[in-house]
Formats: sequence, C-alpha cells, structure tokens
Amino acid sequence: MHYESVNDTAARLGVTVRAVQKWAAAGKIPDVQRVGKQWLIPTEFTGPFVDNKKRTPMPLLNAAFTVGHCEKYIGEIAEHSTRDIALAEYYYFTGDAVKSAQITEKYINSQDMTLSLCANALYTFANISCGRLHLAHYGIKGLDTIAKKAFGSKAKAEEKALAVFFSNLISVLMHMDDKTIPPLYAELVKLPKGLRIFGAYLLAHQAYLKKDYRRALGITDMALTLPEEEYPLPKIYIHLIATVSLVNTKHIDDARQHFLSAIELARLDGLFQPFAEHHGLLQGMIETLRFKDTDIYEKIITLTERFSDNWRSIHNEKAAKTVTVSLKPNEFSVAMLYSRGWRVVEIAGHLELSERTVKRIISDIYEKLDITSRGELNKYMLT
Repeated sequence: MHYESVNDTAARLGVTVRAVQKWAAAGKIPDVQRVGKQWLIPTEFTGPFVDNKKRTPMPLLNAAFTVGHCEKYIGEIAEHSTRDIALAEYYYFTGDAVKSAQITEKYINSQDMTLSLCANALYTFANISCGRLHLAHYGIKGLDTIAKKAFGSKAKAEEKALAVFFSNLISVLMHMDDKTIPPLYAELVKLPKGLRIFGAYLLAHQAYLKKDYRRALGITDMALTLPEEEYPLPKIYIHLIATVSLVNTKHIDDARQHFLSAIELARLDGLFQPFAEHHGLLQGMIETLRFKDTDIYEKIITLTERFSDNWRSIHNEKAAKTVTVSLKPNEFSVAMLYSRGWRVVEIAGHLELSERTVKRIISDIYEKLDITSRGELNKYMLT
C-alpha cells in the first residue's frame, strides 16, 4: 500500500488540510497510519464513506457557515458528491453558472433521490443563467418526474417532504402557481433547519404573489427570529422577500434595512445571484447601490442581465401573462414602479434620479413596448 501526506491528500481531493486531519482523527480513513505527529494517508483514499440515507440536501443552502468562510466550509465536507453539490451551489450563487451546470449534470440521473433532486434544481437555474433554456426545461422535467414518484403513499415521510420542497421551489421561483403540488407548510417540520428557513422564504414569496404582503412580512419576521445559528443563504432570501413586500407597501426605509442586511450577508462570499433573481421584484432597490457601492452594483447588474431575460422567456411559456424581455434592468425597475402607481417624483426620489430622467426613461419604455398609457404597461410587468 502506498501513502501520501495530509497536504497531498487535501490537494488531490480539493479539500482543506484540516478536513483530512479531522477524518483521520475520527477513524474515517481506512488503513491510515500515524507517525509521530503526522498522518500518512493511503493514496487510494477518495473520501470517507457516508450513508446516503443521511445525505444533507442542498448542503450550502442548509449550512450555518460563518460569513466570509463559505469556501472553507465546502472544503471540509467529507463525502465527495455532497461536496460537489455544495460547490455547484457556490458557483451558482456567486455567478459562475457554467461550472455549476457542469458539476450537476453528472448527478441529475442519480439513483439517490436526494442527490438527483438537488442536481436537477441547480441544473435548471444554472442553465437559465447560461441561456441554455432547453437544458433548463430538461432539469425541470427531471425534477418533476422524481418528485411525483415521492408524492405517493409508499414514500417515506422525509422523502415526500423533500420532493414537496423542491417542487414548490420550482413552482414559486418560476411563478408557475402549480395547483397539483402538495402545500409546503405541512412539510416544513420534516426538513433540516436551513431548508426550513428557505421553505419559509418560499411561503412568504407565495404570499407576495397573492399580494398578501402582511402575511409575507409575518413569515419573514418569524423566520429571522427563530433560528439560533446564522444560515447565510436562506437568510439572504428572507431579507430579499421582506424587501420586496415592504417596497410594495411603500415602507421604503424598512425595505432598505432588509436589503442592506442581505447585502452584508452576501458581500464577503460574493453570493450575489439571489439579487439578480429578484431584480425586477426589488423595484429599483438594487439601483440605489450604483453610487454608494459601485462594484457590487455592477456585479449584480451583470448577473441580472444574464439571468432575467432567460427567466422571463421560460415564465412566458408557462404563464398566461407575458413579461417583457425588451427592457434593460434600470428600465424594468422604473416600469415596475410606474405600473404600480408610483408618481414620477416618488420614483425619482427612490432611485435618486432627476424627474426629467425618470420621464425620459418612461418615454423610452413606451416606445420599446409600443404603448401609450400606464394601464397598458401593467400587462408586461411581473405580478
């Protein structure tokens, strides 16, 4: 048997040295040797065995990692396929959708239900960002097929809960309103902590889509106060949907506080894709960063330009209402606000623009959409 150092093993497996040391000390590496203070690792070692029945779904979304140490957390995940999914999450949430799709593609047909559901969900949204809509549709169809099998009476309670979670994730984030999917609220207690918080986000988003902003805010308030640990990714989403609901009720100062809280959770690890997903719904909140935090603003707008038009294209195929794909991000923000009854002076104050600039943007919007009134504008906007 051949051996190598802890450093060599860590480099070969793409994990931290500390992770390998932990596995060795915990007896998770077969035939490991201790020589003085050093561990010698068999060169054929590929990672400690993990019971797939206990696999953590969406390991990064479900993680209470320390803000700013996201990559370190991923490097210390023991089981290689779980670590791959966490990496795919990281690449997606930091804007490298191509790498995310490459990683998840090899798991979308896995016999492990948890692994396959995670992979198909990430594969769907990564390919939306990449503009490969046929592959995004493939991910949606794959997830739907797996989930419906788990809805049956023979499925274990935890498997059904996970299937309901992922089906609602696709339905809510794509604004599909699929009535055939079982309700999520009854399954939350069966999910791990991080996914419960993200599940609360999905419920708040559903309430928002029904224009029940009070209920949406009640859910977000509860989700932010209950967990003792910090779950950065789901909390970013919670803060964002709270922002969206507060903007719609014109509580702009409170909305801004939630928005900035989301930015602070995302900043150190570069987790800005959620902001691109919510750009239109945030109705100009991202644009308020353009002078105060220019680098982050430019990153988010770049991600938005990759994601939004492709998302709207899929949404338009599934929904009766067409959302326009012809407006730039700043135009879409103005259009959202104007279609919801905001006056020019209010939009100008919110976006820190002159009234003249806002009027010019509205004129450009009308010309692009070939419309002449605020009433006509609404049919092209998000719910």
